[in-house]
Amino acid sequence: MERKRRLFLSAFTFVLFTALTMMPTSRAMADDDQGESVVGTWIGKATFDTPPGAPPFIEAELASVHHGGIVTGTSGIDHSSQNPFVPPGLAVELSDYLGTWEPIGDSDKIAVTFKRLLFAGPGTPSQIYHQLFLGQNIGQASIQALLTLQQTKSGDVLKGPFTFQLTNFKELTGLPSDQVVLSGSGTVSLSRVAIEPLAKP
Repeated sequence: MERKRRLFLSAFTFVLFTALTMMPTSRAMADDDQGESVVGTWIGKATFDTPPGAPPFIEAELASVHHGGIVTGTSGIDHSSQNPFVPPGLAVELSDYLGTWEPIGDSDKIAVTFKRLLFAGPGTPSQIYHQLFLGQNIGQASIQALLTLQQTKSGDVLKGPFTFQLTNFKELTGLPSDQVVLSGSGTVSLSRVAIEPLAKP
């Protein structure tokens, strides 16, 4: 009886191990010597969709994708409250961003969502955000992206479309809910930050 029990447990363990090794996993999650993981630090640009005939609006991005589904980063648009070329709703000071990522099935794609806090700056329109003083936390930005990991001869690339919404706080506006101040979309293209040799002095 004991021998049959040991044989059953051995067979069950073997079947379970085989099933686990055969389960599909996202290639974007892979973390091996081939550089197939999205985990790492990335630098590049975000290009915002603009109306026909309008000049392009491009800004720098520097993001880190961490194990455990965490995203952090900063961008060249963070301090844009005095930039005369940005839309009024975007004339704010933005915090660095914090968010979440997860793989999409058995693919090279990941979904990303991150948040940023908005602060009143010298050029922030008070009629939109109803701020009382400079530096006041006046709203929140929500950004979503669907990114694809691509391996090229010049290195790994992470790119895809994104959407965003900027809202003001209902506590400041007296509205029943946070109001969308500005929304839009665009594309982002990032290259992996690789180890570089020491620069010559």
